[in-house]
Amino acid sequence: MTIKPIPSITVMAVPDFLWRQASADGVYIGPSGSAFAAYSGGRAIGTDYNLEASWQTTDPLSFRLFETYFARGKAFAAAGAKKGNDFGVMSNCRI
Repeated sequence: MTIKPIPSITVMAVPDFLWRQASADGVYIGPSGSAFAAYSGGRAIGTDYNLEASWQTTDPLSFRLFETYFARGKAFAAAGAKKGNDFGVMSNCRI
């Protein structure tokens, strides 16, 4: 869901449902491609709940604030993984 209360501000909330093709597949992360989760458990990796707000202050300058909460699924729970929380702030200046 995306809301634009005023033209320069955008607020977005969206879930990402993460699954693997088969329960025998590994779960890979990062550029190294290392297997993160054990090859057991269910197909559900987890769900990311994303909230993002962006503000276009001027034509070349913008700011972005985001929060992502990861709720683990059966595949990660079987590997002993926990839930996660990421928060970030970013600015862009185009010259």
